[in-house]
Amino acid sequence: MAPLQKRALVSLIVGIIWTVILVILFISQGGVEAFWNDDATRILITFLYLGLLMTALYGISWKTRNGRTEDVDERDLAILRRAPQVQLIVVMLTLAGWVIGLSETYHEQGCIPIAWPYLMMMSTLVASTLAQALGVLIGYRRS
Repeated sequence: MAPLQKRALVSLIVGIIWTVILVILFISQGGVEAFWNDDATRILITFLYLGLLMTALYGISWKTRNGRTEDVDERDLAILRRAPQVQLIVVMLTLAGWVIGLSETYHEQGCIPIAWPYLMMMSTLVASTLAQALGVLIGYRRS
């Protein structure tokens, strides 16, 4: 297994574990209302969210992205260039799911509560970072 592939796999596994922890914590703390109204819950979940992003970003290092390491060859760089294709699809599907779900849920009210766009942004960034690692793994699988 190539070093970049190992990093992507570890990043994806750790990212999924962090995401599950965030979702469980979010639900157990009272959901959207508690998240938005309780400063301690909002700060805790926001810091865990930032930890998830940092973990995912570390998984595929900046040196590797720039090709400045002896462990990276042309195939790795080609895979890294194709990984955003997976990210784009995942981001579009995430946003489409949020928009359809929120539009249908709050159709009668005519507007959505302010907490939802914040959560939409958080989940889209999480999906994007996890999808980058997934894109790398898919690239290795296809090559």
